[in-house]
Amino acid sequence: MSDVEAGEEFAPTRLVLIRHGESVATQQRFIGGPRSCRGLTSLGREQAEALRDRWMKAPEFGVDVLVASHFPRAIQTAEIIAPSLGDLALEIIPGVGEHDPGPICDGLTYAEFEDRYGKELDWNDPFREYFAGGETMSAFHHRVGTALHEIGRASCRERV
Repeated sequence: MSDVEAGEEFAPTRLVLIRHGESVATQQRFIGGPRSCRGLTSLGREQAEALRDRWMKAPEFGVDVLVASHFPRAIQTAEIIAPSLGDLALEIIPGVGEHDPGPICDGLTYAEFEDRYGKELDWNDPFREYFAGGETMSAFHHRVGTALHEIGRASCRERV
């Protein structure tokens, strides 16, 4: 990524956000945080391959920088689609990763989580720690927002 030059503080950066394919955590119904993520299912790989193949046949945009979070499912998705984007080097930026449920809840099955913490949580409080030892939604939003801001500053006039 390039540094912002004087006077270019507001030069546009185009961000194209892609969600990873189906994850093992979703399929096996467990909380798949950064410690327990086991990557993509075969369907998830097929989903990423379909996007790659579509872009190989009909490129919709050019990309200068390829970024993924540190979650294996995000890295695998980025690696699969990379050939359609010119085989850019993949830059891992943990700040764009999904919500971190913390070490206590990361890897619990949905049923285990419900048994320990209940089914009827009020998920509307952004400052509540829903996962014991995990990020609040407010902290998650701040982390991702900060990471995207830094990507924008560092990638002035680029497509990410």
